[in-house]
Amino acid sequence: MIIRKGDKYYLYRVTSKWNPGKKMAQMKAGEYLGRITPYGLIEPKAKRMLKRLENISVKEYGASFLLYRISSDLIGIIKRGFSGMEGDICICV
Repeated sequence: MIIRKGDKYYLYRVTSKWNPGKKMAQMKAGEYLGRITPYGLIEPKAKRMLKRLENISVKEYGASFLLYRISSDLIGIIKRGFSGMEGDICICV
């Protein structure tokens, strides 16, 4: 469904449901899909922001490397004592 407010046009998803009392289908505006412009549909800001967040990845090196270097002697002891399980054991310094 397209709704005009002033000089702007907005697009909404529409659903319809049969109303037995009125014996006709009734339309109901649903999800807001965006604003219609001469250049095309502009999605809502929330959807645009979520699309930007999909490609973000966090890579952390410094603190993990420091802890690994500090605890390298403990890692050797754990590998000898718990062979095969060293990846499941957490060392808190």
